Amino acid sequence: MSTLDQVLKTALQLPYEQQEMLIKILQNRHNESRRAEIAADAQKSLADFQADKFQPQSAEDVVTALRHSLQDIPSQQPERNRIIKQMKGLLKTNQPAPTDEQVKAMLEEHRVEKYLE
Repeated sequence: MSTLDQVLKTALQLPYEQQEMLIKILQNRHNESRRAEIAADAQKSLADFQADKFQPQSAEDVVTALRHSLQDIPSQQPERNRIIKQMKGLLKTNQPAPTDEQVKAMLEEHRVEKYLE
């Protein structure tokens, strides 16, 4: 198996045009891989939703939890994952979706908290 250093040395021996082509190929394959990963996660989330694995909750609760998770230090990945799972629960709510006015009010409230307090 090649090491990264060996691959880089080999790639740098290619003509400039082939190096550019290699970069584009790697970027495209990386993007395709990421899209497949996102699609698989979406399918799993949809299956979990259809299997009633999410708890109903209000949009305000989810937005508040999301705000708190974003203010935490980045090493709080498990907490963020829990919040994301809660957000998926937003799809299964007993309440109607918030109106544009309600979302604007929530955003304004957040901005006041963030910048004026």
